[in-house]
Amino acid sequence: MVFSGFGSGAAWLASYSRADDRIRKLRALETLLDIAATARLAETHEQLDKLRCDVDELVRRTVRQVERNDLDESAMVAFSVVLNQAQGAISERRLVLTTQGVVPLPAASATDVVPLHVAAAE
Repeated sequence: MVFSGFGSGAAWLASYSRADDRIRKLRALETLLDIAATARLAETHEQLDKLRCDVDELVRRTVRQVERNDLDESAMVAFSVVLNQAQGAISERRLVLTTQGVVPLPAASATDVVPLHVAAAE
């Protein structure tokens, strides 16, 4: 009976460990989704640069997990999809901010034109 209790405890510990691992993997995905949402509201290129650095750090950590064989194929696919979404959001917002930085001059109408009088050369 004692061995049965130890067996149940070991099974619970292994299950808890897997659940904790799953939560850590989901946390990286949630962080990338948060980065994408933040990028869509960014007001400066500097904010986007910071988000790009955050993405780069998450990629570094994920590469280390892959090297240790800590990620399965489904986790890699999910990470790839969310990574593309975050990078796309940053790129799209950067384009919007760049476009907004170029302010076109309003078209002049005939009433806006002021005649220029040049003195005749003597």
